Amino acid sequence: MTIPKQFLARVIDRINTSIWLVPSVMGLAGAVLAFVTLHLDRGQAHVAWEWLRLMQIGAEGVRQVFSVTTGSMMTITGVTFSISIVALSLASNQFGPKILRNYMSDHANKIVLGLLIATFIYGLTVLAFIDGQGEGYIPLFATIVNLVLTVTAIGGMIYFIHNISKSIQAEQIIALIGRDLDRAIDKTLYAEAPNGAHFAAADWQRLTDGLEAFPLAGGASGYVQTIDYDGLAAQAKALDCYIRIDTRAGRFIIERGRVGEYYARRALDDDTLQQLRCLIATGRERTPIQDIEFALDQLVQVALRALSPGINDPYTAMTCIDWLSAALAKMGTRAFPPPYMTDTDGALRLAANNFTFAGAVNAIFDPLRQNARGNEMVVIRLLEAIAAIIGVTGNAAWQDCLLRQAGMIHADAQDSIVQRADRDVVEQRYRQIKALSR
Repeated sequence: MTIPKQFLARVIDRINTSIWLVPSVMGLAGAVLAFVTLHLDRGQAHVAWEWLRLMQIGAEGVRQVFSVTTGSMMTITGVTFSISIVALSLASNQFGPKILRNYMSDHANKIVLGLLIATFIYGLTVLAFIDGQGEGYIPLFATIVNLVLTVTAIGGMIYFIHNISKSIQAEQIIALIGRDLDRAIDKTLYAEAPNGAHFAAADWQRLTDGLEAFPLAGGASGYVQTIDYDGLAAQAKALDCYIRIDTRAGRFIIERGRVGEYYARRALDDDTLQQLRCLIATGRERTPIQDIEFALDQLVQVALRALSPGINDPYTAMTCIDWLSAALAKMGTRAFPPPYMTDTDGALRLAANNFTFAGAVNAIFDPLRQNARGNEMVVIRLLEAIAAIIGVTGNAAWQDCLLRQAGMIHADAQDSIVQRADRDVVEQRYRQIKALSR
């Protein structure tokens, strides 16, 4: 049985966004390392460990070393967790709860936490063994390893403080989200038109004429995380039917709610419908696996918070606009998933409600335009961003969509901007956009 790639993608995503996994594995590794070093120490009678004898330390001194380092690691681990919680709280209040996912994906922080826990468990394990070996037992090699781990853990904590203090800066947060958005574009969009891009609505109408339309229900309530389009097309081929999916990744569905319909000569049985429902995976939260809008919404949310009267930080909003324009420019050079998809034989089997370039443009510029009224700096930056995107994409329909947004921004500016000089700048930017779109 082949494991669907969407299932693997969800598993990998959960691993990447889990805080507990890396520290747990490293903590277990610390316990294993303790037994290994103790085993090596028991073999000192057969192996030359003379260089370890440079440590002029007795059994009681070894116990004190391990007691001090183990207790210190526990304290440092608690302080590190406290710093993490405070940083996450501050970032969430400032930039919105959606960015917490980005912090949870930071592997460097998880490795540092894992190193602290591993050092603590290592020291605790060796200390327990020492106490059971009598007064004369001196595990010199284990002591050396403990000192190395302790020094490394302290260095890791210093790096952690540096990294966490840098990561709560607005520019770093926005750049991190922009990087995730760039990766989502690479995973979701195509360098050239994929199979099925040549089909149109007329082809779908021709194939489904004469067939009865039956509703297709989803599974559990939640946000759609992945849709196995290849699996749906394969099922449609096997069942000799046609499937239309009205939802997409990022949308919320209710249990047994309608997500589309299938066209067939007769209704499918419950077991078959359950197999189709399993190909649409839902969860408690949105993920960027198939959802480009997720990262777009993160940047838009940060920009809207920056434009709110309580914060009033237009420079942060303009930084978000810069990264959003870079993403749209990259989208303008890619091919979006087609609305019609084929099976392995190249036959049309599936109609999908895929994300489009026009949808991305509207999702970005509509809320920013509505909240930037009267803010000359942001309005001008929005027009500059549109000009940059139009200069990259050669698709006439996409240029028209951008020009429409520029026209609405220009109209709002004429009504909301007081100073004539500022309106002249807006007018200049708008004329530049019109010239580029020809």
